[in-house]
Amino acid sequence: RNKIDRATEKLGFGLSHSSEEKHILLFTPIDIAQQIARIDSEYFNKIPIKDYLHQSWTKDPENSGVTHCITHFNNLCNWAITWIVRQIDLKTRLRTVQHILDIAMELLELGDFLALFALASAFSGAAVSRLKETLSLLEDRRKVTLETLERLVDNSNNYRTYRDMLEVRISEGHCIPQLALYLRNLTFMEDGNPNFLNESTDLANIGKFRLITRTIEEIEAMKLLGYEGIIDPNSEIEKLILFAPRVDDAEEQYQLSITCEARKQRNSVLIQSAVELRSKQPSDSANELRRISLPS
Repeated sequence: RNKIDRATEKLGFGLSHSSEEKHILLFTPIDIAQQIARIDSEYFNKIPIKDYLHQSWTKDPENSGVTHCITHFNNLCNWAITWIVRQIDLKTRLRTVQHILDIAMELLELGDFLALFALASAFSGAAVSRLKETLSLLEDRRKVTLETLERLVDNSNNYRTYRDMLEVRISEGHCIPQLALYLRNLTFMEDGNPNFLNESTDLANIGKFRLITRTIEEIEAMKLLGYEGIIDPNSEIEKLILFAPRVDDAEEQYQLSITCEARKQRNSVLIQSAVELRSKQPSDSANELRRISLPS
């Protein structure tokens, strides 16, 4: 059993996936999004306060709620990638991509930023982002969703877009924050500030500990805004999310992606075509060569 199996057992999610694999397209985006939000809330809420102190998640990862939440985040990202790159048929692959983007829109309505960052990571990864033919066929509203995901994870101005969206969701009563940003801030507070004001004295740096306390209090307040106990469990969709066969290896994901959309012809083939074209139309050769785009 892998880490996610052990973590999900501790959270009471079940033991393993059924041998009967059901396709993601069989369930509505809102139903899948609600179960993702419920599961994310449970992972987030199970993290004890002590896990945030002294970067303890790096010292005992096997027993850390933070590590379990990070593992779940990575698995959700790989879950989305796997569903996309396993669809060899273009039509089915397009429907799957659009379905996942529709799930993302529902997650945005739910304010589940933990899942949204995971899906954004899936779409920005090499295995999915290279599927140009598939992505070019997206309907306009799905393209807008993809652009929204890209803006959400943009780190400009200290993730300004994300922080603005988070404030809106907090004001509306429900959200699940992106855990990694809290961990980054806590790490900076721990490492970037001394425990004592002066090495020659024992005066504690109260300002540092107030910052850490304030951040942890903010995290704890967020737990009240999740969906644990609000959304009813759906065991069938839960298994689809947690236990559907998943490809975690990036290289294997990329090879499956190539099976979906093969690499373009090599530059040498196109250069030969350009030479032949120039020999036929010498007066227009420069213009023709400019119109031939060599793949990167």
